[in-house]
Amino acid sequence: MKLLYSVFAACILFSVMTGCSNEGEQSTEENSESGLVTLQDFNQIKKGMTYEEVKELVGTEGTLMTAEDDDVTMYVWDGVAPDSFMSLTFKQNGKLSEKVQNGLK
Repeated sequence: MKLLYSVFAACILFSVMTGCSNEGEQSTEENSESGLVTLQDFNQIKKGMTYEEVKELVGTEGTLMTAEDDDVTMYVWDGVAPDSFMSLTFKQNGKLSEKVQNGLK
């Protein structure tokens, strides 16, 4: 009987712990709905990706920060954390050449 109570208690404890482990984190689906990016999104982005690949990965468009006739194209996305963002620079060939983030979580 004690074994049954121990197993039952362990199951409840496990359920509580796993239910709380993602507290404060947003899923990729929630991020795309909010239009905000996370550090996890940023870390999945690799140099050489196209803007379309990045947009599909993060689920939202970035804000264009450069003029059309510039040699590079820079986009910025706001992050889920206050005052956080990521900035991505694409070369004329359309490939990601530089990525920078500040305060993403």
